[in-house]
Amino acid sequence: MLSTLPAEILLLIAGYLTRRSDILSIASCSRRCHALLYPQVLTGLHYHKRFIKRQLYRLIRLVTQNPRLAKAVRVLRPTERNGFEPFYDIQYDRDTIRSLLKAAASASAIEESEVLAWEMKLRNINGVGMGLGPWFALLLSLLPNLKELALSVERPWCEDTHRILRKAIENPGSHIFSRLEKLRLDIDFSYAERADGLELHSTLESFTYQYMDTIHNTPKDVINPSSFYEPLYKHRESIEEIAVHYYEWVNGNTNFGHTFDLRFVGSFVDFPVLKKLRMTGYNILDWVDPWTPGNGARNTLLDVLPRSLEALTIEGYDRCDYEYFTAELEKLVRDAETHWPNLAVLQIQEYFQYEGNHRLPEGRGPYEMTRTWLPCAAARAFVSSIGILLMKEPAAGNTCMTVSYFSMERTSASWKLRAILWELAAGNGS
Repeated sequence: MLSTLPAEILLLIAGYLTRRSDILSIASCSRRCHALLYPQVLTGLHYHKRFIKRQLYRLIRLVTQNPRLAKAVRVLRPTERNGFEPFYDIQYDRDTIRSLLKAAASASAIEESEVLAWEMKLRNINGVGMGLGPWFALLLSLLPNLKELALSVERPWCEDTHRILRKAIENPGSHIFSRLEKLRLDIDFSYAERADGLELHSTLESFTYQYMDTIHNTPKDVINPSSFYEPLYKHRESIEEIAVHYYEWVNGNTNFGHTFDLRFVGSFVDFPVLKKLRMTGYNILDWVDPWTPGNGARNTLLDVLPRSLEALTIEGYDRCDYEYFTAELEKLVRDAETHWPNLAVLQIQEYFQYEGNHRLPEGRGPYEMTRTWLPCAAARAFVSSIGILLMKEPAAGNTCMTVSYFSMERTSASWKLRAILWELAAGNGS
């Protein structure tokens, strides 16, 4: 019955199915259904990280044998879903792979010596510790209509993929990366001082860089966040969201002092469509000495924030010159209508701790607050002025609380408190 339906109806039915297995069931009804619907199965491919080498190899063989299927692939991204695949050695097809390599090398202007090194890695696909870069790099050259790609680029395991990226930057326009509509690159910058990969798109809309501290980091492994500014500046006409921030909840929130990069990223005044900005306090301004109160900065928020800004998130407020930064935030709130007419949300992520002597609930014993995260009256006054009453006595029986996050929302010419995240203070005063 299904095999007799018009092609348009079969494609419409397949379009409503979310599971590839259901589409395959219909495709198995007849040769006609298989020829029509099997390319639909390959439109969006989700590879499993555990079995990726074999999946990539089978996909390369499949699209090589049938170029029509290669044209059907639109999406390629990883999945975390559980699965099982029995182990077996992959039979390396030397002649086929060599011809594909030559075509890929010609398209990307890769030298012969690099092609030979690339082929050697491909031949070692069953070797222990063999990386995925050689196979990803080859596959990308075979998918002419790919529109969405999610890819991890980690040195030294993805050297060949990185080589493709470099050639795409050096020869823009003709490479597959220039035709992608959506590209997500998780790049390990541990050994780089360049933001490779950011120059691939002419219409980059969103960029996130999250750096963190690990026990393995050394000062030479830390990339300077300001190195992203130059490639981002080239996308200033299209980029709408930028986030450059520090992730501290690693290794039990232990900071080894290696990844705290205090350098100023740059001004976003010339980014006409930038709507959302998330940055650490020590990267958003050019501080004279961020660790020493009273020295201030060489610029102001007015010198940094674009007029188009709609939402601003500041982190690391406790690691900057409180007095200076508080004054800047006060001016931001006061002059938003004049300088940032579209600014509607201001988020400050910080530890604003209540001061005072209080008693914990029954059975917990006396509790005395011995430390505060607000070392200056100006910061405390600013927080209080927008509606967080730090000096308000907690209700009877409550523990002392800490404001670790607050968000403000602007309507017309006035601001109001939108959300507060409260955390119970630890019983030991820490």
